[in-house]
Amino acid sequence: MTKNSMTRVHNRKTVNLRKNLLCVMAVSAASLLSSSALANTETISVPQIVNETTLQDVGKNLASYNEFFFTELGAIWVDGVQLDLSNVKLTGNHVRLQVGGPDFPYQNATAISSGGSLTVGSITATGTNIIHVIGTTNRDSTLTVEGDINASNLDVWIDGKNTNTNTKISVEGNFTETEDSKISAQYNGILEVKGGLTVNISDKGSFYIANSKNVPISLKVGKDFTFSNHITKKNNFDPNDLFFDASIGTAAAEIDGDFILQGANDAPTTYFQIANSKGAGVKAANIQVIGSDNNTTSLLFSRSSIVNVGSGTV
Repeated sequence: MTKNSMTRVHNRKTVNLRKNLLCVMAVSAASLLSSSALANTETISVPQIVNETTLQDVGKNLASYNEFFFTELGAIWVDGVQLDLSNVKLTGNHVRLQVGGPDFPYQNATAISSGGSLTVGSITATGTNIIHVIGTTNRDSTLTVEGDINASNLDVWIDGKNTNTNTKISVEGNFTETEDSKISAQYNGILEVKGGLTVNISDKGSFYIANSKNVPISLKVGKDFTFSNHITKKNNFDPNDLFFDASIGTAAAEIDGDFILQGANDAPTTYFQIANSKGAGVKAANIQVIGSDNNTTSLLFSRSSIVNVGSGTV
């Protein structure tokens, strides 16, 4: 394996890491990050695993910085512990975060515990970005973002593994995804955004919210939910089918602002499906469906859906 390094940009100094990345769980914090207190920015270019073994060294040192810049191989995995990076801004072109899960694909590592909790200040990222929050049969996993998420090409997966009730991503600010995202909350996974949620789905992306147990609300949005859609509706649409690329299915959603479905000019026919809504169904202050000169977009209701509009019209 080739030698890896962690390099500052601008006034950052270089900190060499050990050749064998599997040693990241056992090496000292000094070999992972610079020991200088509250440096402006540190680059993360190799995976950082924080678990029961490394929490005191790796976790403490991660918390000593106020901004991380992620490169292509940079990642943080929280395995079975609570890691507070609430004062840390995450930036870069390949931000990869994982909380919980049985293994960590970026280092072929397996979990020594289960679940976990990660709090960060904010996330601003371009390139290909991944956020996975995975519960287990006996423990939830949570990611809390105290500010905003602004990202493109984002792969978000929230998986409660059936038996859990609180595996979630919670965003205190706004969540804005600008290009080609894939967002999925399933098996009791919860996406909670206290600000506005803006999602831009290309024909290669997807947005799917569902649960299989008793989570009261799977999608919570404190302000407007704007869904900009490039996914073309299938010509042979059957209202009894369930689509996984643009839908809220077998789940309840609560949108305190407007639900705005906006078709894209470069896609002639687009759609969003609400199917099998549970409990109180899908609630919103208003629902707006907006096409354009070159686009016809549809909001599809199927499988005994429940939709409640506080004011205005559907």
